[in-house]
Amino acid sequence: MKRPSQMPHPAPPPGGGKERRFNSPLERLFFPLRSPFDDLIHHKTSRGVLLLAAAIAALIAMNSPLQGAYLRFIETEISMRVGSWYFSEPLRLWVNDGLMGIFFLAVGLEIKRELLVGSLSSPRKAALPALAALGGMLAPAALFLMLNPSPPDSRGWGVPIATDIAFAMGALALLGDRAPRALYVFLVTLAVVDDLGAVLVIAFFYTGGIYWEYLYSAMGLFCLLAGLNLTGVRHPLPFLLVGAILWFAMLKSGVHATVAGVLVAVTVPVRPKTNPRFFGEKARELITAYELRWSGDDSAATHDERHHIIRQIKRGVFLMETPLQRMLDELLMPVAFLILPIFAFVNAGVPLTMDDLAREAASPVSWGVALGLIVGKFVGVSAAAALAVWTGVGQLAGRLTHRHITGAALLAGIGFTMSTFIATLGYRDEPELLATAKTSILFASATAGVLGYLYLRFLVPAAPDAKNGADEGPRADPP
Repeated sequence: MKRPSQMPHPAPPPGGGKERRFNSPLERLFFPLRSPFDDLIHHKTSRGVLLLAAAIAALIAMNSPLQGAYLRFIETEISMRVGSWYFSEPLRLWVNDGLMGIFFLAVGLEIKRELLVGSLSSPRKAALPALAALGGMLAPAALFLMLNPSPPDSRGWGVPIATDIAFAMGALALLGDRAPRALYVFLVTLAVVDDLGAVLVIAFFYTGGIYWEYLYSAMGLFCLLAGLNLTGVRHPLPFLLVGAILWFAMLKSGVHATVAGVLVAVTVPVRPKTNPRFFGEKARELITAYELRWSGDDSAATHDERHHIIRQIKRGVFLMETPLQRMLDELLMPVAFLILPIFAFVNAGVPLTMDDLAREAASPVSWGVALGLIVGKFVGVSAAAALAVWTGVGQLAGRLTHRHITGAALLAGIGFTMSTFIATLGYRDEPELLATAKTSILFASATAGVLGYLYLRFLVPAAPDAKNGADEGPRADPP
């Protein structure tokens, strides 16, 4: 078969074959009005800024005359009735058990993508950040348990193991050209492994009593989802419908409901519906057929033929996009700009009176969370990375240096979202300890972010070729 460059080309369309755009001067005026919003949506710092704004709003509401209204809002009962079946929970639990299930679906999709085709797809690429993430989970947990050896305090050992990638990437993006691209890739990969560890910790250590009939139902639904994948189903709707029932079964089983999001993500197909070779051949045929219709004839029949070809091309592109990537792209906006800010607003409201702060400062839980995030994360990530490089198991990619790893280890102590979520699970029956853990998470995350930024800004030389894009590897965005 001839290559595309060797195939005969049809006569150019009217206009001499030059690129023609049918934009009026008035239409161009609307592009500048739209582009700043688009830039804001896709800017790395915007997600962290919105999350921070939601957390600050919750703190202001909780420590102002609005406290009563804020507490009534997060405890508002929301009920659902289907026939004789009735389900009622406060808004706070709908967010933590329901909306966060969608967040974990996005996390699971991101982990699966990285394991199959991304930065975790080969042992050599994944070794350094994966081992650094493992050290960054073990050291904080051990430090926390040293300070809190017995329950109920010890139930929060999982709080300091997590890294909030939205805030960490936001702090890194503020450095601009001083941060090499390899550092972005390292931090994103570390966070993905960190999320995987946090999911496993939640599944195995932060569950209540097990109700086996619901758990068996959840297992059957998971097998059904796997069967949909194996039989070639590629539309996301069946996975979402069965996944919603799976979420309810997990909620009633005693295993935390958000694990259902990860289970659904495991079964979402990663292969496209159409064979890539067939798609390429068909696309070339359709484009050639479309160009042949440019004969100067603008009759209704010719217009319908061109429109039919365009629809075929769009259909082919849709079938070539993997269901996993399409679902992940569709979840990115609602998760980053709706679900996580709502979660932050509902959970970040803690009292900050002098009496409360004095009591919390004397609590071992407060010290365990703070030292775990600031010291434990730093020691665990930097030591594990140094050991991996020294033994040859991992290697520094691109223009990454040990100083960059040190800065990333400091930023890894930003644990707002996942740390707060684990705290709500560990101390669900201990409101005072929960408030203490949340306050310490806020303090420690802010401290780790400032230290990491200042270290990378003033103590690490800028990458020589960062502005020219000579650094290896693409710059990655968080989930």
